[in-house]
Amino acid sequence: MHVRIATDLAPAWVFADETRLEQIVANLFDNACRYTPTGGAIRIATASADDGVHFDIADSGAGIAPDFLPRIFDVFTQGMRTLERAEGGLGLGLTVVRRLVALHGGSVVASSEGVGRGAAFHVILPAPSGVERRSGMGANNGEGITPLRIVVVEDNDDNRELTRLLLDFEGHAVIATGDGETGVQTILDTRPDVALVDIGLPGIDGFEVARRVLASASQPPTLLVALTGYGTPEDRERALDAGFDAFLVKPFDLGAFAGAVVTSLARRAAAKRI
Repeated sequence: MHVRIATDLAPAWVFADETRLEQIVANLFDNACRYTPTGGAIRIATASADDGVHFDIADSGAGIAPDFLPRIFDVFTQGMRTLERAEGGLGLGLTVVRRLVALHGGSVVASSEGVGRGAAFHVILPAPSGVERRSGMGANNGEGITPLRIVVVEDNDDNRELTRLLLDFEGHAVIATGDGETGVQTILDTRPDVALVDIGLPGIDGFEVARRVLASASQPPTLLVALTGYGTPEDRERALDAGFDAFLVKPFDLGAFAGAVVTSLARRAAAKRI
């Protein structure tokens, strides 16, 4: 593929995690390259303004349909195949961009005049004088928990990868597995602080994962957190009966996860005092 790349790069300073900033730029550039056919053009620009540092990347590629544009950053959103890159992929790039920009206290918006008329992404990041260090890029995730060793057991490739990425962004050490049998073995081998287990797994389900882990676990036991697309009272009760310490409903949410961990650890500490 051969595209023309034009730049208008003014020096600009931001208070940011270098690795995460590189991911933002790389994901947006990769997105532009994927959607721009041979002979097209990509323009990249940076500038400083009163409201922060601006980063823009625009392409002359496939464009975005008006009804799809409001959902462009949603997890695993995919338009019609003719509007999406034939190469496919996990569809995580723009979701990751939005998350990382938010962690830096910034904003990102997408615009397009329609299908076949290109697309543009506009990022604003706070200038150094007005930014506070965000919790998600350091040693504490801002919800009262320090970095944890976590095993994620999730059979859906996209969900597993996004969950792993989000936890990794928060400073946790994550191992991800794709089925119940492997999940049990990984949990027992590594003795993580937390196991985040999908209920609907192939082979043995999440309930059986919890039962086997608890039957074989030594002290202190791994905190077991169930994750499922079904959130009925019956589902919650069944998960707790199987031995889970907490119950979360998809899509995975970092705040809900941190709250569940804090509450579960407090509950365990209180039980020890009794």
